[in-house]
Amino acid sequence: MNEKAQELGMSSTRISNAHGLPFDRAKPELDNHSSVRDLLIVVQKIIKDYPIVFSWTSQRSVSFPKNSPKAIRLGSTNPFLTQKGVNGLKTGFTNNAGWCQILTCKYKESYYVLMVLGCPNKTTRNTSIAELLYWVKKSP
Repeated sequence: MNEKAQELGMSSTRISNAHGLPFDRAKPELDNHSSVRDLLIVVQKIIKDYPIVFSWTSQRSVSFPKNSPKAIRLGSTNPFLTQKGVNGLKTGFTNNAGWCQILTCKYKESYYVLMVLGCPNKTTRNTSIAELLYWVKKSP
């Protein structure tokens, strides 16, 4: 994964594991890390080459296993999926990264990428994304 990140030009990204969870709170240097610029490279790659991802990230809930009487229903952590044009993408929290979200929105035939990282709490993250989304929809 690190090789692929370098191929894509993601010079500030280091991936230590595929799941993204922290290794050890006392050793944040071991955690995955990236920059806004590098995350934007990944999102642009998804938009261009893998738009099927949005069919997954835009779901408000999923059931596992599908169509089973014993299925467990999991809800999305993205509160913006009810808004027109929002495709979702990623929400997250770790002690070292804070509350983060990458949201994509297709509005007036253009994709917008909204990103907030390192927020102190979920409310700040959601308020920041809501303000950015307001500006997207207000744009000419």
